[in-house]
Amino acid sequence: MDNGGSGRGSVHGGKSHRKVVAIVVAIIVVLVAWAGYRLIDGYLHPDVAAVDDTINVTVADATVGDVEVTSVHTGKITADNEVNVVPKIAGRATSVNVELGQKVDEGDVLFMLDPSDVEAQQAQAEIQRDAASKGRSSASSAVATAQEAVDDAKAAVKDAKKGVKDAKAALKKAKKLPSAPTAGLPGATPGTGQTGQAGQTATSPVAAAEQLVAQAEAALAQAKAGQKQAEAGLTQARSGYDQADAQYRLANEGVNSAGSAIGEMTVRAPIDGYVTGLTVQRGGMVSQAMPAAVITGTGKIQVRTTVAESLVGGLVKGEPVEVFVRAVSDEPFPAKISRIVPAPPTGQTTYPIIIEFDMPSEELKPGMFAEVEMVTAKAQGAVTVPSDAVIIRGGKEVVVVMDGADRVRVREVVTGIDDGVSVVIDSGVAAGERVVTEGQHYVNDDTKVRVAS
Repeated sequence: MDNGGSGRGSVHGGKSHRKVVAIVVAIIVVLVAWAGYRLIDGYLHPDVAAVDDTINVTVADATVGDVEVTSVHTGKITADNEVNVVPKIAGRATSVNVELGQKVDEGDVLFMLDPSDVEAQQAQAEIQRDAASKGRSSASSAVATAQEAVDDAKAAVKDAKKGVKDAKAALKKAKKLPSAPTAGLPGATPGTGQTGQAGQTATSPVAAAEQLVAQAEAALAQAKAGQKQAEAGLTQARSGYDQADAQYRLANEGVNSAGSAIGEMTVRAPIDGYVTGLTVQRGGMVSQAMPAAVITGTGKIQVRTTVAESLVGGLVKGEPVEVFVRAVSDEPFPAKISRIVPAPPTGQTTYPIIIEFDMPSEELKPGMFAEVEMVTAKAQGAVTVPSDAVIIRGGKEVVVVMDGADRVRVREVVTGIDDGVSVVIDSGVAAGERVVTEGQHYVNDDTKVRVAS
């Protein structure tokens, strides 16, 4: 009886358990179905939320102030009297008397070149000069001889002129004498010079005087011809002397040039200073195309640098600058612009400038690297806005200006210099107006904005 009762209770308990499980599964299925429905419905019918189209922006005031644009240029510290020693004559170095870093005085021998070739040239030039000297002496004697011939010819012309004058005077006198018969010549007409019976010619004083005049004039013509010939000879002799003298002068210049070249074989220090460059070696060839040594003076030091053509117009001689020499100090050394070269070197586009230190330090040495920071443009009392406020739209520079509490206007502006922080506004914005510095890329005229605190 007891065993049968226990079996019925077990069967009843199993049915209750299955019923509970079925209910739980049904609930789970309903919940999943409801969640799926809500998900699909939300996807097909999303909630429409209100859209806030207000743009957040940051603003700043346009102010009146000064703007300076600085630029940094690099260079090296040099002495103001640094000299490159370039030999005037190429040759082989026979001795080098200095070392790199050695102190030298003006006139000290740096090195010497082999003079043998130049000495040979000088000897040849002296031979040519001696030959030219003899030729000039001979030409000078020829000129003297030709001058004597001219003088003699002039004297002969003078005598011939006097003969003509005397003959003409005699003729004039003869014409004044009375006619007379010629003695011992029968049949002759007195005073006519006609032939008498004996076949002889009777000559009157007038005829004789005329004959003397003709002879004197012929002698004068011959003397003048002789003078012209003598003068031509003198001209030729003088031309020969000029040629000989030119040859002598040329030969003498050759001797002097060779002598000067021998003097150039000894190369000396042009200034007091230190040998900071030395490329010459004993036995080596020295060229005229490059410095054989560099002498750095012991005077002032300076910085040499260059600036672009767009910046040189803003520089002024005497204007202060700051020089940083990092090898010595992180603090700048005060200096000033001492020279602005008005034109760039041939083949370059940058303009050299020279910077001098106000109070040079003994720590500063020639050859050290330097950075020169200088003001290349400035504006005083100008309307300025933050550089970030200016943007480009449609190829034009514009600024977004607050128009009331929450609206903006886009304005075209004309800008001046910009130091990277502030930019000068030449026109388009007035001092005191508020400009947008962040968010201006996303707004247009009348866009509603919210100024960030």
